[in-house]
Amino acid sequence: MLEFVFINILLLSAGLVLFVVVRSLPRVEESGELEKQNVIERWIVSGIPEKIDIVMNSSIEKFLRRFRVVLMKADNAANAWLKKVKLEPVAPKAVDFKEMSEESPMAVGVAREAEKANN
Repeated sequence: MLEFVFINILLLSAGLVLFVVVRSLPRVEESGELEKQNVIERWIVSGIPEKIDIVMNSSIEKFLRRFRVVLMKADNAANAWLKKVKLEPVAPKAVDFKEMSEESPMAVGVAREAEKANN
């Protein structure tokens, strides 16, 4: 508890010192001489950077909107191409064993042998 009290006193005194320093700052007067500004400082202070920023933002926004449209068109074209390439599923046919036995080469050979035997 004693440590808490000492920390509070330390912080209050630091705040008081800071308050006194801040109050004395406005009393400091600047010298009457104006500093010479170079070209870069004058350019930064002027309104040109804000205008450049506005132009850049609008042009980037236009570019991104157009690029999004191009991407959407490319996506639609790719989907259409995939639909053409994609094989449609074929439903399996029912197996007809009678038809298979009639058309099989062994069945034909057995039938011929049976005819020869009957003749």
